[in-house]
Amino acid sequence: MENILKSLFGDLPASPVIGDIVLGVLRSIFEVFGYVWWIVIPLALAFYQWDLWVDGNKSAFKKKIKWVVLEMRIPKENLRSPKAMEQVFATLHTTYSGEISWWDQNIKGKTEGTMSFEMVGRSGGVHFYMRIPADHRNLVEAAIFGQYPNAELAIVDDYVELVPASLPNQVYDVWGTDLVLDKDSAYPIKTYLYFEEKEEEQRLDPLTVILETMSKLQGEETIWLQYVIKPTGEKTNEYKKKGQAIVDKMLGREVKAVVELGVFDHLIILFENFFTAFITEPKWPEPPKKVETNPKTISSLSFTEKEVLEGIEGKISKLCYEVSIRMIYIDRQELFNKSYTGALIGSFKQFGSHHINSFKGNKDTSIAPPKGFKAWLFPKWKSHQEYLKKRSMYDSYKGRGMIKKAPVFSIEELATLYHVPTSLVGAPSMRRIEAKKGEPPENLPIEM
Repeated sequence: MENILKSLFGDLPASPVIGDIVLGVLRSIFEVFGYVWWIVIPLALAFYQWDLWVDGNKSAFKKKIKWVVLEMRIPKENLRSPKAMEQVFATLHTTYSGEISWWDQNIKGKTEGTMSFEMVGRSGGVHFYMRIPADHRNLVEAAIFGQYPNAELAIVDDYVELVPASLPNQVYDVWGTDLVLDKDSAYPIKTYLYFEEKEEEQRLDPLTVILETMSKLQGEETIWLQYVIKPTGEKTNEYKKKGQAIVDKMLGREVKAVVELGVFDHLIILFENFFTAFITEPKWPEPPKKVETNPKTISSLSFTEKEVLEGIEGKISKLCYEVSIRMIYIDRQELFNKSYTGALIGSFKQFGSHHINSFKGNKDTSIAPPKGFKAWLFPKWKSHQEYLKKRSMYDSYKGRGMIKKAPVFSIEELATLYHVPTSLVGAPSMRRIEAKKGEPPENLPIEM
């Protein structure tokens, strides 16, 4: 033991007393590990193997899903507000499975289904797509036609398969980002209700800025905007509990700080206390605490506090989705226009406010090149890391993957971000249906 410790730590320069204490503690840890290694190591390997097996089951379940891509061709005259699209998302929320059983989730690999609603801008126009499971096609078509009877839906080839399989390459460059919320999901963003006015001439469509940006594309420039949505609720997400806790705190109501720990959490705490018992006292989670405060009246709140309060209560009272927002810009290397990156991010600033919520880039998936001394010392490594990040973003878009801990949006917020544009949107390259299809008259003569 002495030789092992000496080879690991060498001669300790500290005083003999401190050295003896450190050596004693380390010796005790090694001795305890010598008794329990045959339990700890197999358990660790078993948990690791279990995670791999569960991930494999989930991947196999997802591969069995058959997907279809629908292009929605919007009518030339559309005066329906985003409220219609809110009803569409409310209808699609019926696909929510709720709390998936342990057996289905881990053994069968079942996961909550996703759908993707997308806008694609090219020099030839702006297109609206939906990538959905084939089993949900009838439900989606019924929901769309119920609110937009003059719209058209057609099955098309997936547009992401019409571009190079891997980007960036020697010809094309790519930029992309994932957008997340700046604050907790309980805080809402500005919705279409904020942009509406009683007089039709003064109404604003929230998509105007985004569609105008896409309408300015030239040559081979392409912009992809994607909303990957997954229905959620109280059984699978705590957004409602968090929202209610914020409301209670603002009104000075009694707040209960509840510590909810599962079996694995208790096991982790047990092992931590076991291996640190020689250094410090064991620490166990404290029981829930009650905080007594004086309740406030709504009239005592400021204007912004009332707006926040009403926004949170309105959001948590509606059906909600977990949403991954991802955008991509593609163009030739020599013509790549970086100004579009700022324009795309800036187009989402209109939905934010300092006292409610706003959008920001996701740092975990950022394509920004690494910084620091290593990046300065090894510029080729820096460029390679940037390439890998861009490729990962591009692959995530093509695979319609969701980010970890995706933010939650109500159907009102989601309809604000994706809906059939009204006729007030004057983007010149908006692709609209010029003529309405109809059935032939009953008395139409037929040549025999």
